[in-house]
Amino acid sequence: MALPTIKTKKRYNILALIFGTVVINYLDRTNISVAASAISESLELSTVQMGLIFSSFGIAYAALQIPGGIIVDKVRLRFLYAFMLFYGLWRRFFKVL
Repeated sequence: MALPTIKTKKRYNILALIFGTVVINYLDRTNISVAASAISESLELSTVQMGLIFSSFGIAYAALQIPGGIIVDKVRLRFLYAFMLFYGLWRRFFKVL
């Protein structure tokens, strides 16, 4: 016997959060290509070297998706979000690893 579903606005809030996360993720990944000309000029890199940098970024990004998914499955999300926020602020204000 199926339970009746109650329509709430929570699903739209979750959808908005997911959409915002996807947009930030996309912008984060495209930032390196936008900054490519400035990076290559300031570091005097050739197009081949920039290609290696882009490839390294893509490979590392793809390879870390699996461990990231495992961590999200194993750790409570409230703890994970709190840790990421604290770690990001710590790095921002104190310039440490």
